[in-house]
Amino acid sequence: PEPAAEPEAVAEEETAPAEPVEVAVAVDEAALAKSAQVFAGNCASCHAGGKNLINAQKTLKKDALEKYGMYSKDKIVYQITNGKPPMPAFKGRLKPDVITALADYVLYQADNGWQ
Repeated sequence: PEPAAEPEAVAEEETAPAEPVEVAVAVDEAALAKSAQVFAGNCASCHAGGKNLINAQKTLKKDALEKYGMYSKDKIVYQITNGKPPMPAFKGRLKPDVITALADYVLYQADNGWQ
């Protein structure tokens, strides 16, 4: 039998950590407009303009969502669906696809400063 080939030495090179990259996401203007109407009718009484009239620190603004671990579509969907006192649950009041669209709307607005 032939002797096993010696493994080639691999040069170790130091690499700098990658910088975060912002990814542009196509915006469905019609879906945003519909979600804005749903938000106005179901959420704005407490969250108009991304604010929180009940707990002033826990707004829907990006920095607060990040600070409180809520800057995530899945977490926002869960919160809207199940509520968390004093916020009511919207399961049964809003369809799951509407709740998902609301989460997209909240993240879009958070990313754009609630304008």
